[in-house]
Amino acid sequence: MISIVITLHLVAMALALGGRLIFAALLQHSMAGSVTGKLEQLQAPLTIVKLADWGLLMALLSGLLLFFLQNLSVSVSPWSFKLKVVLAALLIIAIGAFHIAQMRVVNHYDVQMLPVLKRLNIITVALLSGMVFFATFAIN
Repeated sequence: MISIVITLHLVAMALALGGRLIFAALLQHSMAGSVTGKLEQLQAPLTIVKLADWGLLMALLSGLLLFFLQNLSVSVSPWSFKLKVVLAALLIIAIGAFHIAQMRVVNHYDVQMLPVLKRLNIITVALLSGMVFFATFAIN
């Protein structure tokens, strides 16, 4: 049972990371176009972000399930788990800021927020990469 949850956890994190990496490439491509065409071209990449966020939610839920299945307390949990929890908290903050910037772009047609979306996505990719890195250490 635990091996299935570990596999689900790693696949969900890979889905979240892959979606964010694809979004970075598509955002770079759409930023190269004209100013008026940018907002129409962002609909497909923003759909990919929604799928990546669902993958992140699945990863967080499967990580919690793994923690409860292993029946460990936080004080005796491995250091990699503690670092993953810190990265998850930072990741939730970064994704919240990303979605606020996304709403400014979509609802207010604020094209100046596109570089902010790019920077926040880079931060999110770095945090997700750290979570994947520490997840490989947490596997017993």
